[in-house]
Amino acid sequence: MEILIYKAQRGDREAFIKAINICTKQLYKMGKTMRLDDAMQEIILIYYKKINTLKEPKFFKTWAVRIFINQCNSILN
Repeated sequence: MEILIYKAQRGDREAFIKAINICTKQLYKMGKTMRLDDAMQEIILIYYKKINTLKEPKFFKTWAVRIFINQCNSILN
């Protein structure tokens, strides 16, 4: 997974897609719980734009979940 993130940070779109696909199931479950599963496309775009802000690729899933929760809370408020 870390190698995919390193590649994604350097502009490899295929690596980014593969990394997102690994996390998608978990994120959709969270989205359904928060009744915001339709917000995924917008949030994936945010991931793509902010992937370079991730300092430790091994924490990609944690980073993705945190952004997801923050975005969902923002939408709900």
